[in-house]
Amino acid sequence: MTPPLSSEGDGFLSTTSKRFELRHGIGRMLRDPETGKGPAVCGCGRSGHEVEAVTITRRDSGAIGVGGVFRCDSAWLCPSCAPRQTLDRQSRVKDAVSALYAQDGTAVMVTLTVQHRAGDRLADLKRIVQTAGRKARQGAPWARMQKRAGVIGVLVAPEVTHGRHGWHFHLHLLVLCLAQSNSTAAEAGEFLIQRYMKYVEAEGATAKRLGQDVQVATSPENAADYVAKGLAWELAGRSGKVSRSAKGRAPFEIAASAMTGQPRDYALWREYAETMAGTRSCVVTAAMAEQLGIEPADDSAQDEGEQELAADGVEVGILSPGTWNGLMRLGQAAALIRKVEADQPWPEVAAWARRTANPPEPAPPPPPPVRPSERDIRDAAAVQRGSTAARLGWAVDALRRSTGSRRLFELDATVVTALIKVR
Repeated sequence: MTPPLSSEGDGFLSTTSKRFELRHGIGRMLRDPETGKGPAVCGCGRSGHEVEAVTITRRDSGAIGVGGVFRCDSAWLCPSCAPRQTLDRQSRVKDAVSALYAQDGTAVMVTLTVQHRAGDRLADLKRIVQTAGRKARQGAPWARMQKRAGVIGVLVAPEVTHGRHGWHFHLHLLVLCLAQSNSTAAEAGEFLIQRYMKYVEAEGATAKRLGQDVQVATSPENAADYVAKGLAWELAGRSGKVSRSAKGRAPFEIAASAMTGQPRDYALWREYAETMAGTRSCVVTAAMAEQLGIEPADDSAQDEGEQELAADGVEVGILSPGTWNGLMRLGQAAALIRKVEADQPWPEVAAWARRTANPPEPAPPPPPPVRPSERDIRDAAAVQRGSTAARLGWAVDALRRSTGSRRLFELDATVVTALIKVR
């Protein structure tokens, strides 16, 4: 399900099993309790359509992969798909900057922020920053700067964290310039910041210059790493540590806390999911791609998902779709992957998976006791008192039921004595 990482580390999302466990919790939190439906992440990891087997593999790095399953491709909501999206965006940024440098261009890294406080809604902050950032790159003044600095396009990557002062939403921009000097390219970045701050004020908010930043990228790798900071995965556990910077917690950290039953974090995660799902990042437009001589790239298919029929690495074992989906439904897929990560023999792991996903049917409950009628209770009491007539009546009824006959019986004294005799 995930591409190989440079270092698994020991972070809270550093292994495949940890990401599966968090994804199960995220799906449970986002699924509608009445309809059972939710965003694509809720179905991520289940077997694909018409797939004959789900394959478990081990890569050279030791990471575990899963093939034959559906992936949601959500960079914002899915801890399993976010690494793939991170690497994809890093790759497209690196390709764009490399093509720019081949034309003696310069990439300028610009950070746009807005002042915020506890209680601000994430949707409001996102709207303010994105609106001001977009307007800053429109109009005649920006067109003149584009011409002066040879700006051929801007790559935009949002970033979200939450800390003591509430939500923190800002943008990482990569301004691609064909300017003859770094100073001219940096001037375009500063011009963009000044226009952005003006439009933030027009939205009724405040953006101080100290909170903005502009730097010239030193290499394609430098630019790719900078833009990738806007992805939730990078802040959530690709490194060996859980982030505790002044900016606060990353979204997946909030989700992990919400899974433990923290009501405030549950509300924060729901707010984040509703606001950020489907947000695009690092879009290489057709016009930009044409000038750079590369292919355009977009996030338009994000959150729609696709089937991943094969997983990289050496095959460890296979499971039937029914068994795998049973583990997914019960939240036990992470437990299976942990067994594989611990090098447990596959026959034992597969046997455990079949038992767990297909438990034996429980024995049917005993039938409820028949509630006796008032007559039954009265007759039983009469028998207990030694009523000869009652015992005789019960005996005749039993005889009729056993013979299936409703005719009259002629009983002599010997038979009557035997019928009513108390044993």
